[in-house]
Amino acid sequence: MVQILKKILFRHIFPRHPPIFAITESPPILKNKYFIFFIILLLAALITSCNSSKKVQRRGGYLLVRNSVKIDNPAILADEVEGFIHQKATPGRLSLLRPGVWIYEKSQLGKQTRFKQQIREKYGTAPVILDTNLASLSEHNIKLYLVNKGYHHPIISHDFRIHRANASATYRIISGLPYIIDQVLIDIKDSLLSATLNADMSSSLIKKGMVYDTYLLDAERDRIIENLRNQGYYDFSKADFIYKVDTSQNILKAKVTLSVRNLESKRVYANDSSVKGQIPRYYIRDIYIVPDVEQTISGEGVTDTVIYHYHNANMQAGEDQLFYFIQGEKPRLKPIAVASVIAMRTGQLYSQEKVTQTYKRMIGMPIFRSANLSFSLSDDSILSDPSKKWLDCNIKLTRNPVNLLSVGTEGTTSGGSLGMGFNTLYQNRNIFRRAETFRLKVHLGAELQGNLPQSGSDQKLWLFNTLEAGFETGIDLPRLLLPAKLIVTDRNFLARTSFTAGYGFESRPDYSRNITTFSASYHWSSSQKIKHIFTPLELNYVGIQKDSAFQAYLNSLTDPQFIGQYNDHLLTMIRYSLIFSNLATKNEKYPFFLRINAETSGNGLNALDQLTNRPVSEGGYYERFGVRYAQYVRADADFRKFWKTESGRTFAVRFMAGTGIPYGNSVGIPFEKSFWLGGANDMRGWKLRTLGPGAYTNDSVRYDRTGDIMLFSSFEYRLPVYSFLNAGIFMDMGNIWLRQDNPDFPGGTFRFSNVANQLAMNTGLGLRFDFSFFIFRLDWAFRIKNPEYENQWFHQNDFRLKKAVWNFGIGYPF
Repeated sequence: MVQILKKILFRHIFPRHPPIFAITESPPILKNKYFIFFIILLLAALITSCNSSKKVQRRGGYLLVRNSVKIDNPAILADEVEGFIHQKATPGRLSLLRPGVWIYEKSQLGKQTRFKQQIREKYGTAPVILDTNLASLSEHNIKLYLVNKGYHHPIISHDFRIHRANASATYRIISGLPYIIDQVLIDIKDSLLSATLNADMSSSLIKKGMVYDTYLLDAERDRIIENLRNQGYYDFSKADFIYKVDTSQNILKAKVTLSVRNLESKRVYANDSSVKGQIPRYYIRDIYIVPDVEQTISGEGVTDTVIYHYHNANMQAGEDQLFYFIQGEKPRLKPIAVASVIAMRTGQLYSQEKVTQTYKRMIGMPIFRSANLSFSLSDDSILSDPSKKWLDCNIKLTRNPVNLLSVGTEGTTSGGSLGMGFNTLYQNRNIFRRAETFRLKVHLGAELQGNLPQSGSDQKLWLFNTLEAGFETGIDLPRLLLPAKLIVTDRNFLARTSFTAGYGFESRPDYSRNITTFSASYHWSSSQKIKHIFTPLELNYVGIQKDSAFQAYLNSLTDPQFIGQYNDHLLTMIRYSLIFSNLATKNEKYPFFLRINAETSGNGLNALDQLTNRPVSEGGYYERFGVRYAQYVRADADFRKFWKTESGRTFAVRFMAGTGIPYGNSVGIPFEKSFWLGGANDMRGWKLRTLGPGAYTNDSVRYDRTGDIMLFSSFEYRLPVYSFLNAGIFMDMGNIWLRQDNPDFPGGTFRFSNVANQLAMNTGLGLRFDFSFFIFRLDWAFRIKNPEYENQWFHQNDFRLKKAVWNFGIGYPF
């Protein structure tokens, strides 16, 4: 094994060199600037670490550098147990890299100043001195945790390992046998409430035969409260429900009984005290809305209460909803804008879910800065019917300024191509007084794309070789402009209809493009995790002017598919996207993201042309306004999953796949709809758009590599290093392919039998500088498997330091 590692290191990573070096010449390995930099950094870390440890030792004690947990039961997660250790280890993943301790100790010397205090608070790390008494307290905490998890008489011990000035603590756990739930009962002396809970038992988190777990019982109480509050039980809280657990009947068996605390105090009796009381359910009576709190408080004009009758297509005749608007003489927002997003209805049972939907709809409207929803008992809530109580809903809204103008510059990375941009954005958040947002954005940008051919005449602007300019205007409506029967708005909240039009110009050394676009799309969320985007119409006209050298390259090709990508074309697209994600959920331990896109273009025009026998052009295809329109179908998917630990480490994976199929009026999918890999956000061992297709290689051609099929995966381990500095270890794998044989790109055709051999792979290290408002990323990657060299790993032409690819980016790659 050692010999294999030596072979990899000295034959592939470092340049080859003779076995004996001349005395007057330094070894090639020492000439490598990256290696020298690494040695200097390592020596500095060693000096800093030793100095910090000695200072701590002189203060009396050992620096606690590591806590570890050893468990005999795989069902118990070590990460969860670590949270109960009272004394946390000194931050720093590697014992050699704790400059924060050194800074902290240095800042304590001499006269204390405000500057030293700021440096200590921002960059310093207080050393954690080992306290053996706290370790005993940690044992007690861990034991309580295991008992609450249902384990009978767990045994916990700890020991310490001292090395010079550093100490490591190890906690060893023998969990013992767990209690098993034998029965789950409901003991509630209210027929309606008991029936409601029994009907919901199939959704219970607690099942017979499960390990008894008090944390799971607590989660079940939360679920029960959520369910009851959606069925009108407004005044129930988590504290009202208690569990009685009987473990005396059988060894390691538990009987769980759910009951209500102080049940009698919740009953309401009719005027006749002889009538048996019931636990009431709450109904919505009146809804009062203040659309502009600041205007009402400031006393601008006379405030009045206006009754607004709201009706939509889901309501029957005569079922108008009444809202009471408290507003000034000249309202700046039409009542329908607010009424249409309120999910609650007069006379309906109180539902916490509808309250939450209403809040999210309102706060999602750009015109509102904040929303406050509260409830109060109606004056005549004590009625003859003891099963009902009535609530009045009070909604108070705070508005944002209507007009917004922002001007700014930005640094950009597009797949690893660095650039700068200038943006101007104007917004009117209430242009038609129904909370519609009008927006106008003007953009000017420049990028450096290193994979493009360069020449003095083609250089556009100093070191930038790609220029972009354009504008986009649109209107966003906070509702769906569709017949109400098609989408049930009570279930689909955060809805938006968008109309967008724009023009863009892009100039590159090899070609320039003019893009004119118009689109109409619908956005809505059917739940907190599921979002839909449907674009029934998107029109794109793309005009391309090619450089003479690039035109000569296209003329040298024999297959019309690639040539057709760079001709003028018209896109008439229909697109649907489904997003399933819990990234927005707070405290989610295993967040994920899934996006599925499907689109097609040209079908309507092609069907019309064939029905009307429209004549074709000289090239044998249909045109509109003298331009050939594209016809294709395209689908792709993007899945991301993250595993987070309490220590701040994250393991992240990403899988992408996609394909595009031209037909009818097209021989190839348009350039902007094709697939490519290479750059800072996917295959980081290859420069932007330089990978593939398949095993094709031609270093003399530096134009973009595109394909019809794409497969990609990425694995990344992220860990904190110090303060704002994080590190990442990653591996990327993937490629693009063509659907059909193409003589211009030999080896680029997709075949199942060749997929494994033609998957490119790279690995590398990265640094992430997290400054809160943005993350600057630096990744260093080199290739470990190149499809150009069939069935060869760690090829000597790739697996070398000087062949490494540096990537700069803003934010994480995924």
